[in-house]
Amino acid sequence: MKPSESIPTNGTCLLCDKAAYTQPSEKYDTDIIYCKRCGYFQIIRGTLAGFEDKRYLLAGLTRRASTPKPRVETRLMITPDNIEELLNSSGVPRDIIDQLDIALEYIKEHQTRGDQFVEYQDLASYDYPLLFTQDQDEFFYLLRLLSEQHLLDEPPGRDPMRRTAYRITPNGWARLRELSKISQDPNRAFVAMSFAAELLPVWEDGIKPALVDLGFTPVRIDQTHGEDKIDDRIIAEIRKSGLLIADFTGHRGGVYFEVGFAMGLGIPVVWTCKKDDVENAHFDTRQQQHLLWETPEELREKL
Repeated sequence: MKPSESIPTNGTCLLCDKAAYTQPSEKYDTDIIYCKRCGYFQIIRGTLAGFEDKRYLLAGLTRRASTPKPRVETRLMITPDNIEELLNSSGVPRDIIDQLDIALEYIKEHQTRGDQFVEYQDLASYDYPLLFTQDQDEFFYLLRLLSEQHLLDEPPGRDPMRRTAYRITPNGWARLRELSKISQDPNRAFVAMSFAAELLPVWEDGIKPALVDLGFTPVRIDQTHGEDKIDDRIIAEIRKSGLLIADFTGHRGGVYFEVGFAMGLGIPVVWTCKKDDVENAHFDTRQQQHLLWETPEELREKL
């Protein structure tokens, strides 16, 4: 079942307090939730304690993560171990400026021709989490701000009390062009690892197919092409990625640099290492939880 489908309700969504379908799992002490607003996600019970005021941000992440993708039905897992990382990830807007850019991208997805005004009154009731807003009122507040900045236009003669239809202005399209040059793809995964020949099967039979199975586009810098210096290409590719997989087998300095750069941008990092080599990890990173593997196939399964 995907969030876009008709969903029966038998309970309440833990993120928006609206009617939703909940499926408890006593085995893992989790709840699987299907919500028209917050999407399709799984959460360990008790995880939200202390984070109640951040639920709307998690709702934005879960709704975006559960957008149907070819060949895969995605479901974000929220746990006590990853909730802070999720809230600090690059997918969460840092401020209202980021939210305005997200709102403008949202409008672009619904406008199919240049002169088209789209009515958002009904859409807002279910789509407000996509803008990381807490309700419809905040949703329309962002759209009004975009209109006041001349990035959106409103129908002439519309009752000023009913500001619910909008279209993108030329200034708005120019801003979208700027954003397209720096936009991050949440389904793009940069892979930092040693390029030693003996580790090629780790990429071919482990990391790469695992990412493809999960709906990601895997990127390894030695398999990309460009005229820029490789260091510049690495930085550009990491900036565009929504995830970084770091395999520390061999403990190459470049992998440590790439992980540090990604963490500085708030991009989630998955740490992996061959089991018999993890004891050689730098002391500053030994406390990180690594996925330990002995064969590429085992790494694929763990990822």
